[in-house]
Amino acid sequence: MKTAFFKNNDFTYFAEVTKVEAVKDAFNLKITSQWLSAKKPEEEQTQLQVTCTKADIKKLTDLLAQGVNDV
Repeated sequence: MKTAFFKNNDFTYFAEVTKVEAVKDAFNLKITSQWLSAKKPEEEQTQLQVTCTKADIKKLTDLLAQGVNDV
């Protein structure tokens, strides 16, 4: 699953989560960016890529939810 979570004129951040089939209970989280006024605007640049467990992903989503709720 992939979604744009920040979009501003010609700059976008994307988040993508995919299952890693070769490793039990493993998922890949990838954050990319795309700048439409770049030399190659069709290309996305990887900003962060980690492989972690479903529990790790849940911890991250809980942290993000708590962070925005505490503001």
